[in-house]
Amino acid sequence: MSHKLRSRKALNRFSEEQVAKVASHVCSASPGNILLIGGGAVLPQITGSKRLRSRSDDLDFIADDRGLEVAYPIFGMRPAKDIGMEGFHFAYVNEILVAVFNSEIKGYRIPDEAYSGALAKKTEHGTIYLAQPELNIALKIRRGSSKGKMYGKDGLDFAAICAGLESERTELDLDLLAFYMQGGVCQSCLLAEETECMKLMYLQVQKAGKTYNAECRRGAERCGKKLSETCKYHVRNID
Repeated sequence: MSHKLRSRKALNRFSEEQVAKVASHVCSASPGNILLIGGGAVLPQITGSKRLRSRSDDLDFIADDRGLEVAYPIFGMRPAKDIGMEGFHFAYVNEILVAVFNSEIKGYRIPDEAYSGALAKKTEHGTIYLAQPELNIALKIRRGSSKGKMYGKDGLDFAAICAGLESERTELDLDLLAFYMQGGVCQSCLLAEETECMKLMYLQVQKAGKTYNAECRRGAERCGKKLSETCKYHVRNID
C-alpha cells in the first residue's frame, strides 16, 4: 500500500484485536462477497499460528461487484484515483485503512472461484470471510516473482499458512494453487529457474529462524513438486 495512505497511522498502532474486529466488520457487510487477503489473513486469530513478522495495520480485501456496491455507502469508500492512484477503493474504518480490490490486483484478474470457494473463519471478534489460502499464496508469490525476487514477509506468511493448516490437520489444495498460479502468476515470473519461487519462500523462513521451518519446508516441497509440472522454465526446457 502507498505511503501516501499509510502515513495517517504508525506501524502496529492498533492491537490485533482491533484489526480483527475491523476485518470481521468489513467482511460481514456482504458475507462471501468481500474477502480478506494479504497479511491480515495470517493473523494468529485466523491461522492459529504464531505471528512471525511485524504487521502493518492496513487491511486488504477483494470484493465482487455486489460486495463493492454494499461497501461504498456503509464505509464511505472512495476510488483510489481520487488521490492520484489506481486499481483499488479505500476507506478508513475505525481509523484502520481498508483497501478493496474489485476485478483485479495489479493486472492479476481475480477468478470467480475466489468467491465460490470463500472460507468463513469464526473468531472471538466475529466471523471473517477469507480468500482461500491457495489464492493468498499465489498473490504473495506474484508480488515478488514479477520483480525477480521474493519478499521476506511473504515467506514468513507462507510459513504461517502452512503451520496453521498443519495444526488443523489439513493441507493445501495443490491443484487449486496451480490453477491460481496459472491465472497470471507464472506468466509474469522473472525468477531465474524452475520453481525458484518456492525455494525462495523457504529460504526467507530459514533466514528468520527455526519457527515453522519444518512446516514451511514440507509445504514448499509439496508446492514445488506440483508447480514444476506447469512452471514456464520446465515447459521451455522440454521444448
